[in-house]
Amino acid sequence: LEDAQGLNKVWEYILNNGGRVPLQMFIFSLIPIPFLYCLNIISTSIVTGIMFGFAIHIDFNKGIIMVGSAIPHAIIEIFAMCIVISGLYKLNQAIVRKISNLFRSNKKQNFSFKLALSNLLKVYLLVALPLYILAAFLETYFTDFIYNLFT
Repeated sequence: LEDAQGLNKVWEYILNNGGRVPLQMFIFSLIPIPFLYCLNIISTSIVTGIMFGFAIHIDFNKGIIMVGSAIPHAIIEIFAMCIVISGLYKLNQAIVRKISNLFRSNKKQNFSFKLALSNLLKVYLLVALPLYILAAFLETYFTDFIYNLFT
């Protein structure tokens, strides 16, 4: 990814952040453990915060410029992850409810897995994927523009 430039770099960001990461979150949501699919957003937020902290601690002025230039893409990317997680929540809830009803004498109402999957795909394709694409363009072009503007 470091060797990629221009639209190839944008495409690699889209494949990774808009394809592989949501696929990992989807696979985690199929495991009947609630909120396991949130690990990606938690790790992304923690690593981003640590990087921002190190950048500011090493050189305050350059660190502030780095943080300021990275904030737009980071916010949009994390927001897209939150959108995907909202769809995965209902999907995981349907799985957990079906499994937990196997062990209950008083059954609770099941949630539709098909409806949850359909809503997840709609939310991903219509909202999250365009946000991931916007974040990829911001990460490739806008971050460097802002950083070069202030250095």
